[in-house]
Amino acid sequence: MLVVLVVVVVLVVAALGIYIAQRRARGRDLKRERLTTNLEGHRQQAEGHFVTAPQLSDEAEAARQSAAAHASEADRYEDAARAERDLAARDKHEAEALERRADDRRRAGALHDQRAEATEQELEKL
Repeated sequence: MLVVLVVVVVLVVAALGIYIAQRRARGRDLKRERLTTNLEGHRQQAEGHFVTAPQLSDEAEAARQSAAAHASEADRYEDAARAERDLAARDKHEAEALERRADDRRRAGALHDQRAEATEQELEKL
């Protein structure tokens, strides 16, 4: 009787161990899948931010050149000086805003790149 009880206990413990191992494996698989999806999303977002940052910088440079042209025009034409300076200030403000956006995109790209690396490292640990 004691032997049967011991065998039953061993079988129950073994079954419980197998169940726990399978459950952990399923959990790891789900986490790996989620992390892989997150990694792809971070990479795509980083790439998108890195692509738009140079475009915004180019737009900022064009706005700066426009501001310089308007400032030069203002100096040549005294009658229209105030209007041209206003245009130059607006273009300069736009250039600064675009440059801030470009910087934001670079930071966002770097952040997503870091998140992708962290996710990749976490994925490798599994």
